[in-house]
Amino acid sequence: MFDTEASDAELERVLLLVLGCAVQCDEREQFIENIRRLDIDTQRAIVDAIQQVCYIRLLQSVSQLVKTSISGATITNSHSSASR
Repeated sequence: MFDTEASDAELERVLLLVLGCAVQCDEREQFIENIRRLDIDTQRAIVDAIQQVCYIRLLQSVSQLVKTSISGATITNSHSSASR
């Protein structure tokens, strides 16, 4: 009835998104200061999570750039072919 594994995965995704927002918002210094007050193992886990969020955003940006480049190349190629 209730898929605990799927729920845990969704909760992890939400927490990663919240963490990503927290460290990128205008008040990030306050969030970072609060993180620094936590024990070292928790800090490490949070840093790993932040790196994961940043990596995912980087991949999304690269993916968008590739899609834009491909779309631009397709449009350019179709215009070149039409003018021949």
